[in-house]
Amino acid sequence: MAEPLFVSIEELRSALSRALTATEERLGSEVALQDDYYWHLQVDDAFDMSRDAESLTVGQLSGDLANVRERG
Repeated sequence: MAEPLFVSIEELRSALSRALTATEERLGSEVALQDDYYWHLQVDDAFDMSRDAESLTVGQLSGDLANVRERG
């Protein structure tokens, strides 16, 4: 197993802020979500390149958005 990489929360916060600013400049203050369903890959499967992914499920943006708004 490879040594873990470390990143500071401040680096992540800065990168996410830049990404959101660029998105807002390009698309405006709201983004239309065209499709509600998406493929969801479990984290363990997404990062283990030594084997094929086994657990592909379906996610739903409307449910995710409801959770974000609930915690807002």
